[in-house]
Amino acid sequence: MKLEQSIQNNDNMVSVSFSGQNEQLMDLGNEWHTHEGDWVGIWRRMGDSNRFIAKWTRRRGEIVTANLSMEINDNDITIQRRNSSDDNNCYYTGTIADDGKTASGHFNCDNHDGDGGPWEATIHWVETDVGKYWIEEEMGWSGKWEKSEDDPNKFHATWTQTGHPNVTAVLKVYRHGNVVTIYRGLSSDGNDCEYTGTIGEDGKTVTGTYGCKHGGGTWSATIYFE
Repeated sequence: MKLEQSIQNNDNMVSVSFSGQNEQLMDLGNEWHTHEGDWVGIWRRMGDSNRFIAKWTRRRGEIVTANLSMEINDNDITIQRRNSSDDNNCYYTGTIADDGKTASGHFNCDNHDGDGGPWEATIHWVETDVGKYWIEEEMGWSGKWEKSEDDPNKFHATWTQTGHPNVTAVLKVYRHGNVVTIYRGLSSDGNDCEYTGTIGEDGKTVTGTYGCKHGGGTWSATIYFE
């Protein structure tokens, strides 16, 4: 299986290529909870690819984000960390336990003093259903996002506002439990965006914030599953 996508995010073109899918990747879960020294991380998988969006925090309030790519061979795993917000790219090696629920190993980074250190993770499957269509509001615009038939994470979106031309775009929508991340590209107005949000206790209402090439703000939506 080979999937290639290209989306625009804020001021940069973000190109993501997913290729050479291995059947073992299906066993990677979709959310990893990690520890590296005093750093605590959450790695969220992009669809069923080998790519993860990662965020680490520690007690002093520091935050680091990066993109990860994983490769596995039997129980052995290698992970490349790139586009790190601290400019510190890393390389992880390790082993996934036989039960498929934990992993551990060693990492080294470009700018790490000494010889890196150990890392460990628990592997989780969390809810990823993004529904069939969303009705959305953002700063005076009303949107309808409809799922594509050829990709469970791809939506075709249209926004309307009285007195303005309609805006269309293609979305990639990722859900991990009650957290959603949405990438808006190919926007007819040239204003591509990234949305983040939280799904409420009812399992269908979403609220969050978004940032675009030009502007940003708050947004809300209702997810329809039928």
